[in-house]
Order: sequence, then structure tokens, then C-alpha cells
Amino acid sequence: MEIINLTNSKLFNSLLEINYQEKIIDLHNDYELKNIIFQDNYKLKLILKNNNSENQIALIFENFEFIDFDIPIIQDLTLDNFYRGRYEFENKLFDDFNNKKCFYIEFYENGKLNLLCSDLTLKII
Repeated sequence: MEIINLTNSKLFNSLLEINYQEKIIDLHNDYELKNIIFQDNYKLKLILKNNNSENQIALIFENFEFIDFDIPIIQDLTLDNFYRGRYEFENKLFDDFNNKKCFYIEFYENGKLNLLCSDLTLKII
């Protein structure tokens, strides 16, 4: 099982295409969200399946807090935008808030998932 840590990704750089071992993992064109798993009240897993194979990827958010959660009840969702950004609190912008980074995910079919987390990893299942 291969794991890629995305926690300290560059601010505002897209995480839809990830270079790993001379390959590109294209989360927008090659994968669809199939499942959302809440685990132990502090871990969120987004399970994505490859459109052309049985390969799966898990995006794992540790110690997460939702900022905005609006996902339609549709079986398969396509990631349309995914990046680390800043978090606004009391009219101030933070790159890091309470030792957590802020991530923004938008889906092509509508819906979004914005959250803070202490650690974000991509696991190739």
C-alpha cells in the first residue's frame, strides 16, 4: 500500500493531478468518489475508484473539522477542484489554524466539502 502525504501541499496549487513515482494520478479525469467513511469520530475517508480499472484511492483526513459540507446524494461524484487554502476566522486569514490545514473540494455535479485537518494522506489501495 502506497501513501502520499498531502498535508503541506503548496497553498492554492491544485491537488487534482499528483505526480508520484513518474506517474500522474489524475483525480479529476480518472477517478470518481464512491464512498465517504467517518471513522472513530476524527477520521474522514473519501474512497475514489478508477474509471478504467479496479484501482482505488483513499483520501484520509485526520482530526478533521467541517467548515462546509454540502454533498448531493448522487452515487458517483467527480472532483472538480481540490486544493489547500486559507481559513478565515474573525476576519483574519490563516494558513494554519490550531495546527490544522484547510482543504477545499468541489464536485462537478455540485456540492462541496471544506474542512480543517491535522493530516491529509492519499493511500493507493
